[in-house]
Amino acid sequence: LLKPPPGQSEAWAGIDLGEAVERATGLKVSRFNDGHAACWAERVAHPAPRPLGFAFLLLDTFVGGGIVAENRLWEGQNGRTANLGSMLVTDRNNHTRFVHEIASLFALGKRLAEAGLSLGDVRGSTIGAPAAAVLDAWIEDASDALAQTLINTTRVMEFETCIIESELPAAVTARIVESTRARIARFPTLGHIAAPPVIAGHIGRSGAAQGAALLRMHRRFFSRDFAHMEI
Repeated sequence: LLKPPPGQSEAWAGIDLGEAVERATGLKVSRFNDGHAACWAERVAHPAPRPLGFAFLLLDTFVGGGIVAENRLWEGQNGRTANLGSMLVTDRNNHTRFVHEIASLFALGKRLAEAGLSLGDVRGSTIGAPAAAVLDAWIEDASDALAQTLINTTRVMEFETCIIESELPAAVTARIVESTRARIARFPTLGHIAAPPVIAGHIGRSGAAQGAALLRMHRRFFSRDFAHMEI
């Protein structure tokens, strides 16, 4: 979805970033999916009693995702499990789109740019009227897409809760969570399946970085998975 300048794709295609950093620093490098890392950080930061299972969405440049089930982070064979931002949803104009295209900061940034504004205009403690109008409209569309994502995810697996975190200020994240709850309440349910509870995350924008460090320590010192025993 991000179109690079001419030649950039070719330049990056031949680079293994992990190996390059190892050569430059002399330190061993671990690579983690940002959504998975932020999900793990949220698990660690969640006040007791921690849920044994939850679905996690991270609104960053794109929409990262993570799933904790039976107290384990689901990463998948290639580290791409729970790629919830790539889920297909129906926008409010009845078009089929990826969640990334609606609920990401990339999507919000495009709307702001069309109004002559930038993401910096919605990151501060005070948001001016022009930026607030764009933000309000984006939250309505984003929360509708997020509600569909969480409803569909919780129909595949059972979770105690759903958690939304974002790179935006906590007050804006709280609005997104509240709007998503309201959208979920408007969707029909089948049988006696309750709507999933939705809460805001506990860490904020540093979740992916914290989670990467925490996952490294967990794998080295605490994990019982055979694949992690020689890390």
